[in-house]
Amino acid sequence: MGDAPTRVNFFDGMLLTGEDLRAEQEYSRRMRGLHNRLHGHGVVEGLEVSADRHAQEVRVGAGWAIDRQGREIVLADVWSAALPDDRVVDLVIVWAEVAACPVPARPDDGLLHTRWVEAPSLSFAAPEAGAADGLVLARIRRGRLGKVSVDSSVRRPLSR
Repeated sequence: MGDAPTRVNFFDGMLLTGEDLRAEQEYSRRMRGLHNRLHGHGVVEGLEVSADRHAQEVRVGAGWAIDRQGREIVLADVWSAALPDDRVVDLVIVWAEVAACPVPARPDDGLLHTRWVEAPSLSFAAPEAGAADGLVLARIRRGRLGKVSVDSSVRRPLSR
């Protein structure tokens, strides 16, 4: 399980540093992740995959899921991408974060970012590759005549 959970012990007059605030956030994130793991992992809501029969593109609707580490994966907007040429691929969603809101820092530091945006990564993988860090949303097959089918039976729903 790693290190024992450690909280910051705040007191009046304490000088708070960025490290103190990061430690407080990390504690909360870690404990929420552990709690989420009690419920399992899988798609909670939405994240429906679609493509028309002769599409060159696949779409995923907004929704959320919980990965094996208990992290909440939230896709706020519709995502779309061109289908690869492979005959069969899995569409996988993975938790990720991106630095945002850059501001000038001290002269030696250049720009620092004031926010982290939790924006999942979606990609195509060979079915035999599995989804170690993410969740398979659908298996997409391209027929000999270019007809595309989406099989959502491979996705893992999180039962509530």
